[in-house]
Amino acid sequence: MTRPFDLATPEKALFDVLYLSARRGRRFSALPEIELPADFSEVALLSWIEKIELRPLRIAVAQRWDNLSEGDYTRSKRNAVLAPIAPAQP
Repeated sequence: MTRPFDLATPEKALFDVLYLSARRGRRFSALPEIELPADFSEVALLSWIEKIELRPLRIAVAQRWDNLSEGDYTRSKRNAVLAPIAPAQP
């Protein structure tokens, strides 16, 4: 069976939920039903978070992940996500 559309990876799907929750108040503030697959890549999720150009929004999304993961990632990863993005080169 072929699908006429692409499905998001678990990391991108979770990123979308975290992003929407940061943008839309308390929506998705609790995810009691979430179950991450064994091959879930925190690195892939953090790479999506790093792409958010607006620093306050990037921080809010990173904090939502931190709360969801119960602070289970290291300070160095957090600092990489929260670091300011350098301006684009012409």
